[in-house]
Amino acid sequence: MTGFSGAAWAFACPGVDTLKDDATLEQLRSLQDLQSVLGPSCEDDPGFLFLSGMLSRRLGAFEQASNWLERSLLVGPQRPDVLLEYALVRQILGDRETAKLLLERLLSDYNPPELVANLIRTQLAALNREVRTLRPEETAPHAERMSSLTAFASALSGQWSIARSFDSNLNSAPSAKEISFTTLDGPLVLPLNPQDRPKSAASWQVDARLASGWQAGEQGQWGLSARTFARAGVDSALQSQSVDVALDYAHPLARTPSDQGQAGARAASRLLIYGVGQYVRFGGNPLARLGRMGLAHEQAKEIGQSLCRWQQGVEAEQRHYPERQVLDGRSAYLGSKLLCSTNKWQGEISVRMGRDWAEHAGRAGGDQARADLGWAMSWESAIQRIRLQGFTTVNSDSIGYNQLIQNNKIRLVIRHGLGIEYSRMKIVPGWEWVISVEGFQQRSTLALFVSEGWSVATGFRKRF
Repeated sequence: MTGFSGAAWAFACPGVDTLKDDATLEQLRSLQDLQSVLGPSCEDDPGFLFLSGMLSRRLGAFEQASNWLERSLLVGPQRPDVLLEYALVRQILGDRETAKLLLERLLSDYNPPELVANLIRTQLAALNREVRTLRPEETAPHAERMSSLTAFASALSGQWSIARSFDSNLNSAPSAKEISFTTLDGPLVLPLNPQDRPKSAASWQVDARLASGWQAGEQGQWGLSARTFARAGVDSALQSQSVDVALDYAHPLARTPSDQGQAGARAASRLLIYGVGQYVRFGGNPLARLGRMGLAHEQAKEIGQSLCRWQQGVEAEQRHYPERQVLDGRSAYLGSKLLCSTNKWQGEISVRMGRDWAEHAGRAGGDQARADLGWAMSWESAIQRIRLQGFTTVNSDSIGYNQLIQNNKIRLVIRHGLGIEYSRMKIVPGWEWVISVEGFQQRSTLALFVSEGWSVATGFRKRF
């Protein structure tokens, strides 16, 4: 095969053999005019088709760029520079599977220079920043939690951010001696040390994430990620920390008919296996430990102009509250998730339904029926990004909550939330400026579980 150090293009069409990296928009437009004139006579020149694809990408015509590059691969040799350009364009268009397969092929078959190899590994890492869980995530400042990357062990990526946030429902009296959490398993009260008593609703928050992945044999792929999130403030009640680690494995079950080493091949379906562990603290007290495992089947689909992935599977979850173990529970769920993307838009919707079993007979309300719905939409350009997301959870006890509370009434809790995040590059070199607003409302047949609140956060985020 021709490597990255292969021969230069032999152009049949003179005058179109250069495309400078620093070309101005006016120069690009001039080349586009020349391209339209020469097109009919140069339609079989792979070099001309390649440069036409690069030009279209530079001008933002990504579908057109994809067509030019695909034509170049069909009429000429499958050169690595064309494959790389085509992979980048397919990634922009949301065809992650094709882009990933092309990049993996470039690494394994073409011996790229180290600089190019690092670029490819970085792109592979970015391609696999996707959540592999059927559980809808609640909105959170700097949302879009990273789960798994299925690239190579050296393809390490991540992000970290620092922000200032304000919470509407934490401006409690300075004399408060405890703080109450209305978890879905029941109320949980933690003591407050004098130095932790809330005097302000503002706090600082730091979010750091790392992820990597590696091949398992010829087809399987492993992914490992970790996240730590902390909130603190000199006069704030929010002195909390959390750590979670996720490990997953993806194995192709079937591929498209074009999967014979061709550029357009992608997995038609695959099996996903994942596990997540999470630990949360509040101040000096452990709040909760959570473990989750899942098994899902994923299919690739095309819906209109969108490339989609549809997941169906099962999850098992276990929660432990060290300070009040009577709330402990374990759950089992059936769920489904649909993720779709186009040129600049991405969207997802997920549904999960199941049952939670109390591990202690003394848990008020006994076992529970649970249902979760989550959705998200995002739009991004070269310098800015907007993400809108929401969630709804419904929980119903199997028996009366408490003989002394509202005549042992059955507890039904409905919690829903909405969040929006806007980020913009180039305000500070190398960083994204981020601002997010979120709110939630919880309604219940028992007044004890009625709550609502909102928060706003702004800060800077760096990806690598």
